[in-house]
Amino acid sequence: MPLKKIEQPALIYVAQLWATATNDAKKLGDLRAKSYAKSSLSELYEITGQISEAKQLISRALSKLARKNLTILK
Repeated sequence: MPLKKIEQPALIYVAQLWATATNDAKKLGDLRAKSYAKSSLSELYEITGQISEAKQLISRALSKLARKNLTILK
């Protein structure tokens, strides 16, 4: 069940922004920014009730950070 009721067009727009941020961070080679964008996208999945997708995305983002010994916030 979604945590908040948000209009569908707004969710699509926000998801597109986070996907763009993820791709831009990847192009720049900024692993921390890429992981932050993915974790934010996973929060959006959580808000919309897509819990399994949220868990998968955040798990992948955190595992990449762990392999590089980085954290989202320093």
